[in-house]
Amino acid sequence: IICGLISFSSFVSNITSSMTQLRNLNSEKQKQQASLRQYFSQNEVPPEVSKCIYDWISSHRKNHRVRVHEEDVEPLAEVPERLKFKLREAVYRPVLCRHPFFLEFCEADGRTLDRLCHQAVSEIRVSTEHTIFIKGEQATGMYFVTGGELEYWRSALMDPIPIQTSDWLSEVALWVSWRHCGTLAAKCQSDLMLVDTDMFRSAIATCSKVGRRLVRGYAAAFVRHECEAQPAGAWLGDLCCSHEAIAALLETTMHKSQP
Repeated sequence: IICGLISFSSFVSNITSSMTQLRNLNSEKQKQQASLRQYFSQNEVPPEVSKCIYDWISSHRKNHRVRVHEEDVEPLAEVPERLKFKLREAVYRPVLCRHPFFLEFCEADGRTLDRLCHQAVSEIRVSTEHTIFIKGEQATGMYFVTGGELEYWRSALMDPIPIQTSDWLSEVALWVSWRHCGTLAAKCQSDLMLVDTDMFRSAIATCSKVGRRLVRGYAAAFVRHECEAQPAGAWLGDLCCSHEAIAALLETTMHKSQP
């Protein structure tokens, strides 16, 4: 009982500390806003100018908002695994299910998808101009962009392709051994989720018969589509094709897998 009370006391203490840090951040933000208002007032800055500056600061902060990761929240380190399992399911599943395959897989075998969320998904935060991967590097998984802006170069002679929140990259790495065909770098501080290839394959190896049939059919259709589309330039290496094209591939797979 004493050990339990000590553990609980420590947990509460960590939560209190985190709340104090949050209050301090809010207090600092309020001080900055008050200082800005005072500066405008004392220098008689015209309303139209001050409004433009307020709008720019507001937009800038929204576009560069830091996404809090699990590892940033110290009390979560003490949460038992069964609760972390539920937490990661709640946080990661909606992101994965933006992709038609994972959405369909969730319907076919939700338990395996939840296990995948717990074991195979991790969060990555990158600073401005940080390189996530480079051309020729062995791919380790599939990326989902959850915040910020990135740029993808297939060649130094080509203009970069903008990558934004809700995009995904390198799906092909889940299905075959893959080396990146371009370089991905952050244009500003950005956040991604990585589905690790090895952990993904380990998780789906024990999925249900329905789930296995879906995985095999979709993987084969995906790779075949890429091989056929590549010469026409419909695919750009690590980049995904349209959501509609993926959905069509999946629909064909489901139709063929019906008994």
